[in-house]
Amino acid sequence: MTTLREAAQRLCGKARWINDEQAIVAYEDMMNLRDALDATTGKKGDAPVITPKSGIGDDLPDDVKSSLVDIAAQCVDFVKEGQPRRAYEFIKEQKLEADQEVWLSRQMDSKTRAAIKASKDIPL
Repeated sequence: MTTLREAAQRLCGKARWINDEQAIVAYEDMMNLRDALDATTGKKGDAPVITPKSGIGDDLPDDVKSSLVDIAAQCVDFVKEGQPRRAYEFIKEQKLEADQEVWLSRQMDSKTRAAIKASKDIPL
């Protein structure tokens, strides 16, 4: 069984304390620091991960979401067929609102989104 002193020493390197009370304080400080760091970096921990687009479009009606899922599937097919510009134009033809575009983009994988984004600069 590892003592708190040993655990604190492992966390802090070769630090030495005068007594076990200082080891316990150092260990608790390190745990608090780790939790704070996890919360700010979005890594594991108790804090929720907040992203810039989280929740956008979640309040859209189900019928709109369903049509956006269909649009996303069609865009994925266009990209798989080597026609990312066609997918880009297809999305623009839909005249979606900003929150609908964000929700739509979250329905596609990153490779599909990247291909569509890169195709904006390809002339027709």
